[in-house]
Formats: sequence, structure tokens, C-alpha cells
Amino acid sequence: MKTTVRLTRKGQITVPRQVRETLGLHAGDEVELSVEDGKIVIRPVRRYSVDELLKLLPGSPASYPGEAAEKAAIVQELARKEHRIRDR
Repeated sequence: MKTTVRLTRKGQITVPRQVRETLGLHAGDEVELSVEDGKIVIRPVRRYSVDELLKLLPGSPASYPGEAAEKAAIVQELARKEHRIRDR
């Protein structure tokens, strides 16, 4: 895809809708500008949530259950271990 845009007096450009849609860009998103071989390159800056990062790890749960659920699971596991120790 190739398109032409005009630079304003303030040095701003408008990213055409087709480019924004292709890259999944929305108002407020950050982009990275670099100069490579005399060309301006614009790349989206991606921020990932904990859930998205966890999904990338092999063998990890599909989503993070949240801090409260995590604490509850730890308490439950400790109680189970304590119960086993008492039964010995």
C-alpha cells in the first residue's frame, strides 16, 4: 500500500483511514517513527495486557484470574497442605 500525505506547518501528518484500519490504529494509539535508508518508517507501538502476555507462554492458563482469585487459590493450597501435615 502506498499513499501520499501533506505535512502541515506544524510538522504533522494525517494517517489515512485505510492505513489506520490495516494497522489496527485508533485515536490515542502510539506509533514509532524511524528513518531507515532515507525513508520514514511508522510502526505501531503495541502495549499488551497481562492476559495477552500469559497467552503467549506455553502451558499457561488462557487468562489471568485476577489478584483476588490468585490469593484465594494460594490460601486454599496452604490450607490443604496444612491439613495433610496434621493428618500424619
